[in-house]
Amino acid sequence: TAFEFLRNSALDANDYFSNRAGKAIPELQMNQFGGVLGGPVWIPHLYNGKNKTFFFVSYQGTRRVQGATFLGTVPTEAERQGDFSGDLNAKGQPITIYNPFSTTQSTTDPSQYSRTAFSGNKIPQNLIDPVAEKIMSYYPKPNTAGNQYTHANNYVSHAPLTVGQNEGSVRIDQNVNSHYHVFGRFGWLLTNLTQPNTFGDVATGGPGAVGTTEFHNWSFALDNTISINPTLFLTVNYGYARWFQSRQTLSYGFDNSTLGFPSSYVNGITIKMFPSINIAGYSSMNGQSYLLNGNDSHTLLTSVTKSLGKQTII
Repeated sequence: TAFEFLRNSALDANDYFSNRAGKAIPELQMNQFGGVLGGPVWIPHLYNGKNKTFFFVSYQGTRRVQGATFLGTVPTEAERQGDFSGDLNAKGQPITIYNPFSTTQSTTDPSQYSRTAFSGNKIPQNLIDPVAEKIMSYYPKPNTAGNQYTHANNYVSHAPLTVGQNEGSVRIDQNVNSHYHVFGRFGWLLTNLTQPNTFGDVATGGPGAVGTTEFHNWSFALDNTISINPTLFLTVNYGYARWFQSRQTLSYGFDNSTLGFPSSYVNGITIKMFPSINIAGYSSMNGQSYLLNGNDSHTLLTSVTKSLGKQTII
């Protein structure tokens, strides 16, 4: 038996934010396919397992690519140059920015401090930190107008979430003789989940910073059933399961020296990845952690079943 299940975005409707930004419907392509096969083991001229040896194999594969609408705020072209003269609050009022190096303490009240506003609300080029400037380059450019005054939500992404999954099992049953039956089964479930890379680079924040997470499971079972006599049975079962999860993050291995950080800082980083950046009012960068985890479990179960007339004792 074989099967195939298909979904496609050509059959779906667009959402409000995509329509507003003039973006096409997020992509969706999903395929689930597989099959099962079973019967006696028969190898021409070598082995005939009729009524003795049987097999059963099953498999299911899933491939899904699904566009996810992300709405965020990124620096405008003017802000990237240090020009905040066009920045307004939600009421359309100018937002004044101040020079942090001009902080002075009040001579009449030591608990009070003041700063001088930047001329024209523009940061001079010589005060723009080269590391910050390099980090800024990892922000994507705005691709929609955003809010009328604040320009918030000026970036839309339809980067897809992708899933690749393989699931299956193989089982062999053997009637050794009229008193002894044994079967072995091996199964697996391997899932790779990749979050949307909304920025299109290693600095993507939120769920996209996770990158690809691997969820891998394997299992094995061995069952022995022995008929000691017509009313007495012995069963011995062994099971093994392995679970493994890996989340290295999208930017794993990133060289922070390329941002201009000194070697004294870069050499102290134990897990190399793009730094986590959070700026009030803007979409975050990175922000996920490295994870590598797994465990094994073993089980051994033995039971004796005795039939006594209408009663069964286990």
